[in-house]
Amino acid sequence: MDVGQLRESVKEMLSGDYETLEIDVVPAASQVSLGKRAVRVAVIAFSIDLRESTSMLDDHRSQTTGKIHKAFLHVVATVVRSSGGKIRNFTGDGLLAFWPLSSTEVDDVVVAALKINELIRNDAAALFAKYRDLDFGIGVSSGSILVFKVGLEGATRDSDLVFIGDCVNMAVKMAKKAQAPLPIWVTSDIHDALSVELRLGDPDALIFDEPYWENSTMKYVGGELEVYKFKDEGQLEIVW
Repeated sequence: MDVGQLRESVKEMLSGDYETLEIDVVPAASQVSLGKRAVRVAVIAFSIDLRESTSMLDDHRSQTTGKIHKAFLHVVATVVRSSGGKIRNFTGDGLLAFWPLSSTEVDDVVVAALKINELIRNDAAALFAKYRDLDFGIGVSSGSILVFKVGLEGATRDSDLVFIGDCVNMAVKMAKKAQAPLPIWVTSDIHDALSVELRLGDPDALIFDEPYWENSTMKYVGGELEVYKFKDEGQLEIVW
């Protein structure tokens, strides 16, 4: 390793502005250059976080803990991909996925979250309960992000991309705070873009009578955010 060359590389990366390309799709690694270039895209950001994942090792063998994580993430990834989402980062106990805002119905992303909740808490609950009852949080937000490719020359994996933007931070923060019995949190822009059926249930319902969402505030270091927590208890029918 040449320390001097490494120092010069860092100096170059930190100096000046990067050339930015505007696109309307969630980029793959092949669409982002490793040099001083970035991609900007408007997205819906989706984050999910499995609660107490590290404490599983206190209760189970490493192999059992790994099996729980694998099964949990398999359910999540299957639903996300079948709903048009692009998975760009597995975090060990969760994942980060994106949908292009320009060509995605917000309903599709929120319904994906509802399906994951239904599958893990009901359909597959007995299978997971053999080891432990799973708790998790989901956060959904939208906005413009910058995408950079990191790593070394020859980086070709989608996991070599980093996604920078407020909507990513907010989705991750909500996922880390959300938990049962209200595990799905969305920002106000997501909530306001939902169809009447997903917001109110009944198209003729009064606007202030929302059976599915609880308005709240999430506090975090540096500020607070208006959020909506999904509170349905079975009255919303999910179409598979």
